[in-house]
Amino acid sequence: MPLGYVINTSTATGYSTCNVKLCPGDSLLAVFSECIGDTYLRLLNSTGAAVVFNNDSCALFPEIVYAPPISGVCQNYLLRGCYDNATCGGIIHYTIDPAT
Repeated sequence: MPLGYVINTSTATGYSTCNVKLCPGDSLLAVFSECIGDTYLRLLNSTGAAVVFNNDSCALFPEIVYAPPISGVCQNYLLRGCYDNATCGGIIHYTIDPAT
């Protein structure tokens, strides 16, 4: 059963961040809704590299989908919400469908 989470970024300047732990076989879906400003939804790995991103406008409800490599170990990823040092707001809804 997927696990659901919400991040409220209504007062964010720069990045709105959240640590997300993903294991091989997990699947992540994150969607930015009710947003304003210059959003940039991305998932960074432990080295800071973006493994997936979406820079669509708020009107398109930007979303990202990611499944970590099957070979590997559980890692912490960082979910970020605003572009550069811009101010943005909204709600990031995300679910993790754990490996079975």
